[in-house]
Amino acid sequence: MLRDAAHIQGADADFMNRKHRELLEEPVVPLYDEANVLKTMRRFRSLAYHQPAPVLGEFARISGAQAACRLSRIDFFRLPS
Repeated sequence: MLRDAAHIQGADADFMNRKHRELLEEPVVPLYDEANVLKTMRRFRSLAYHQPAPVLGEFARISGAQAACRLSRIDFFRLPS
């Protein structure tokens, strides 16, 4: 999904810059691109369901803060029409 979003952001920015150049004070740039996605994906880790996992990493070690994330099943639902 991140790659798709990066592609869509890039295409949208290109479109805006081409079609609305005269209205823009500065060129539109995407929030992130595929290179950012690849760097981010290297940091992903698989986690087991229902197991606590630290979410603050280095920040927790430095600040003494504590937090955890517990993964569980995601329930998808249909919005009313």
